[in-house]
Amino acid sequence: MIAKKEIDELKKKAKKFCLKKYNVEKTDGKSIGTLIEKEFKAFIGLISSGNTAKGIDLPEFETDIKVTSINKPQSSSPYENAEQKIFGLGHNLLVFVYKLVNKKLEFVSCSYIPKENTSDYGVTSMLVQMKKDGANKQDIIGFLNDKKIPANNDILSEIADRLLSNNIKIGCLSISNALQWRLSFNKICPNINGQTKNFSNNEIRMFNVFHIVNN
Repeated sequence: MIAKKEIDELKKKAKKFCLKKYNVEKTDGKSIGTLIEKEFKAFIGLISSGNTAKGIDLPEFETDIKVTSINKPQSSSPYENAEQKIFGLGHNLLVFVYKLVNKKLEFVSCSYIPKENTSDYGVTSMLVQMKKDGANKQDIIGFLNDKKIPANNDILSEIADRLLSNNIKIGCLSISNALQWRLSFNKICPNINGQTKNFSNNEIRMFNVFHIVNN
């Protein structure tokens, strides 16, 4: 378990890092992502290359770095099992959102998302409401089938049992059903014009580390 003070320090450093600007030669998303990941690790004094077994960039903080353009704020994430869409990816996310103008890069948003909130907003918000309304196991399985969660009935039954036995957090991502998760960050970053978004709830607003406000 990572101590709260360590996470708070990571977020403070991420906020300072977002004040940096870069001139880039390679403007494709993969090259920019690699650059920012490398630069941020150097900025916080880390030289590790991440944990390939876990597939995360900052294993010291149980956190993966995601870098995405404001033009299309999304990225991929390895698929492990269908439960990730409901219970989270299993690690925290640090999401840097940038804009690029004439090969000049600057950050417009950065969010730190706790692992328990790295699930699908639409699915989890409905499941939380269903539990409040007294849904039973078959209700939940039916809903998961309607949402085409990529799992067979045995797995859906296990998910339903786990949901009924445990409270879950509402996620703040939009996650596709593809077996290479596609994560959308539209709920936690400015819109394409760089304008401030009205966050859908206070919890999502709390994830904000750095956010440019344009009127």
